[in-house]
Amino acid sequence: MAAQFKGFPALLYYHLIHSGKHRIEEVARKVGVSASALYKHAEGEINFPPDLIPNLYNATGEKDFVDFLVKGTDQMLTPRPGAKSDGRSLELETLDVTSEVGELAAHIRKAIEDGRVSEIEIRQIERTLNALQREVEEVRQKVRKA
Repeated sequence: MAAQFKGFPALLYYHLIHSGKHRIEEVARKVGVSASALYKHAEGEINFPPDLIPNLYNATGEKDFVDFLVKGTDQMLTPRPGAKSDGRSLELETLDVTSEVGELAAHIRKAIEDGRVSEIEIRQIERTLNALQREVEEVRQKVRKA
């Protein structure tokens, strides 16, 4: 069902409804909206206010919500100096890097199959590179703290 949605509503739908990782009522309370309004945002009936994205991230811990703001730009997000660690080990952070490298290789391999790289493929590769840079920065921070 999530395939019919595009943009931010698709992201909301995936993380809040499809994945089953979060309770809508609890997330809505932390975000400061009603559960029914959050459902409507996830179903694309009403637009999600951008000023609530920090609350949404803090309620769920899903980086995809924050990354959505900069996708397609030449900017990237990195954790603030002194920000709380999410408690992940250096090994898990390193595995995230290798996962992103594998995803990057898959996107590049798919993009060059037909001998030309489309604009969509370029944006997809750039998004993956941005995510890879973020993951590498998280490893760098873990190493500095070790």
